[in-house]
This record gives sequence, structure tokens and C-alpha cells, in this order.
Amino acid sequence: MTKLADRQDNFRTAAGPVKREISVSIAHDRLGFERIRKTSHLEDVTDEADFQIILTDTILKSSGNVPKNEQKFLVKGIDKGPFTEVYVTKSPAIPGVSALDIKQIIQELFA
Repeated sequence: MTKLADRQDNFRTAAGPVKREISVSIAHDRLGFERIRKTSHLEDVTDEADFQIILTDTILKSSGNVPKNEQKFLVKGIDKGPFTEVYVTKSPAIPGVSALDIKQIIQELFA
């Protein structure tokens, strides 16, 4: 997940150029999430982990940046020996990137 943490992508839409920031957090002490950085070490993670991925899109305009909705995903990874099961859900259900899209991105990063 550190491959996905603190990532930034830029692309164009009909509304103009968009900057997408990706932040990843891991469940910590069953009370909340702790942010993961590219330099984070996840050696303490054993067989199962819960993550939160937040996509923040910002429309870039010459008059100023316009923030759009945050898209939040909850991800559960379960180590099954030679493979890992990954479950993804999106909250809330707003248009944009789907849970299936996030699952495919995760699979591509670890393929």
C-alpha cells in the first residue's frame, strides 16, 4: 500500500485540468486510521489489515483551485498464503472512481 500512498496524478476532464491526490491510512488500535507515507514500514501487519484510501480531486483554474468531493474507499486485505484476498467498498456512493476501479489499481500495483 505504500506504493499507492502520497501519490498524485494529473489529467484533463471537461471541467478542465484536475489534480488527484491519493492518501492511504491503516486501521490502528480499532479506534481510527493512521496515515501511511511512502517511507512507512508495515512489518507489524500480519495476516489481515484494514485500509482507507481517499481520493481528493481539485480542478485547476487560473482564477484559483476548486476542490471537488473526496472519494473514500475501505479496503480489507487478508493474507491466504500464496495469494491475498482484497475487498473494497466505497463510501459514500458518489459518481467517479468505483470500488472495482480501486481494486484493479491495487492488483496492478502488486502484479
